[in-house]
Parts: sequence; C-alpha cells; structure tokens
Amino acid sequence: KGSLVALLLDLTIRKRSGGRCSLDDVIRVLWTEYGRMDRGVGEEEIEPLIEAVAGLELKQFFQQALRGTDDLALAEMLESVGVGMRLRPARSADDRGGVVQASAVEDVSDERRVLGVRLQKNSSEVLLEAVYEDGAAQRAGMAPGDVLVAVDGIRAWPEGLDRLLARAPSGEALPVHLFRRDELLEFRVTPLPAPADTCELWLREHATQPQRAALDAWLGDSPAETA
Repeated sequence: KGSLVALLLDLTIRKRSGGRCSLDDVIRVLWTEYGRMDRGVGEEEIEPLIEAVAGLELKQFFQQALRGTDDLALAEMLESVGVGMRLRPARSADDRGGVVQASAVEDVSDERRVLGVRLQKNSSEVLLEAVYEDGAAQRAGMAPGDVLVAVDGIRAWPEGLDRLLARAPSGEALPVHLFRRDELLEFRVTPLPAPADTCELWLREHATQPQRAALDAWLGDSPAETA
C-alpha cells in the first residue's frame, strides 16, 4: 500500500498546488536535509515536512491514507491526469491486468468462479501457496500447503483448474480431494465469483487540455501520441 499512497500523495500535491510542487520536491528536501547529512527522519517529522515543502495542509490526506481503512481514491486522482482506471475480475489465473488501449477496455461478461487461492508457481501439482480470507477454499476448510488432486472426480492440474471449477452450476458444491501431508481428505467446495481485484489503466482518448498538460508534467514526455 505504501507505493500507492506515494502515488496518490504525488498526484494530490500536483493537483492542489496547481503543478507548482510535487513529491519530487519533497524527496529532494529529504535528501538535502537528512540523507546528505546522514540524519535519520523522526516519525513525527515527515508529515510536517511534506506540508511545508508543498505549502499545503495535508492532515486529512494523511489520516485517510495512512491511518484509515477506506479504499484510496486512486481512480479519481488518475482521472485528473487523463488516466482511466478500473478493477475487474481476472479472466484467468495468469491475468495481471496492466496498461491497455482505451479501445480494448471491455466488460468481463463471463462469470469466472474461483477457489480463492494462490497456487505455487512452477509446480506440476495444484499446491496451495495461499488461501485467501473468506474465499471458497477457506470456507470449506482448505489450507496453505494442501495439494489438490481431484475436482468432481477429475484429476486436477494447474492449467486446467478453471475448467474443472466451471463444470458445476453456479452455487453448487463440488467434491474436492486433496492431500494434507500424507492424508487424503475430501471437502465440499462451492466456487465463488472471481473478485474485482485486477487493475487496468489506459490513457483517456478524450482527455481535456488541462488533463493532458498535467499528464505531460507528471510523466515528462506524454505517451499519449504513441500509446
């Protein structure tokens, strides 16, 4: 979350200062007054320093971004520089989202159902590396380290797990067999719709002139003409 807060802080400073200041200015002051002088930064010093450099009152920002639990207003602030953002369900286990053309943004209409797990990479087995909170696997009693061997009586393999989960009608439980260490266990698991946790970013085709100017100032040479 720290990198996202830094992104949001940079965009907030740029927007509220009218482009006069950015997080770059804060980093330069930190280097001059602390890094170069081999001084540590006290926990209580950093927020007032940022406010002083930016010439802005940012207490509400810090309260929400650092001490609150609400989602960060990333989409709103990216909009200020003409960048679109959305969270959508992943289309597959390998779908990581990323930067797309504006013309390629489309609804994900097929409802993909998942167990709510992360598999260990580069393994020929369906080895559960992580089991997500309140996902289908956790609700059924599955745990990290389990090796899933069959879904609905069909042998499971990493690349075919989505197809096996799609065999059951929505809301119906499937028998799942797995090894927990050397013990073979059976669970009844009801796959759940994939959560909207995959991020897409794109340059808005109809960004306003102020948005384009802010994008140029933020990224240097804007990729708007070449993306």
